[in-house]
Amino acid sequence: MQLTSTEEAREFIGGIITTEEDSFILSLVEGVTDYFSAYANLSFVGGTDTFYASTDGVARTVVLPKYPLVAVTSVHDDPTRAFATALVLDTDYVVWESKGVVEMLWRPFYRGVKSVKVVYTHGYGTVVRDGETVVDAPARLKLACLKAVKYLYLKRNHEGATSWSLESSTIAYDATTFPKDVLNLLDSVRVHVSG
Repeated sequence: MQLTSTEEAREFIGGIITTEEDSFILSLVEGVTDYFSAYANLSFVGGTDTFYASTDGVARTVVLPKYPLVAVTSVHDDPTRAFATALVLDTDYVVWESKGVVEMLWRPFYRGVKSVKVVYTHGYGTVVRDGETVVDAPARLKLACLKAVKYLYLKRNHEGATSWSLESSTIAYDATTFPKDVLNLLDSVRVHVSG
């Protein structure tokens, strides 16, 4: 799933009046989207997952591995790992969606190995733009993608790309090739994972 449509990218690049290079532009959009997802620790394509966390009996938060959070279905806190009756009431925790954090309000999680079970839905929604299904991500993330695609498109015949092939539509590059404003936009939505 890509962050922007091929047509939006073509228009942002400017000066391209035909669709002859659309497959190349699409490969840039897809490559940038994949890189951004990994770099920012964000789950662009949504899904439902179950996560088991080990806790020390002091921590009041659990950081889920996929963001952003759409909804938390249930939180169980059970050092015996039975999870049958250890459901935490939704009034006893708060969810920080953009950071993927579940925080207990009144007490820490019990100590135990994989004793916290969280069932949750993550990722951004999708919208149709210019006939393509794209991620419905924040505007600054879309802008960063458009700027990165334009930068790579304009540099396509120059240094910076570590490898690329028009025939297979694959491109490899290093983030150090992105301009600082692109990285600043990307860093503004990046989720820093601890531990």
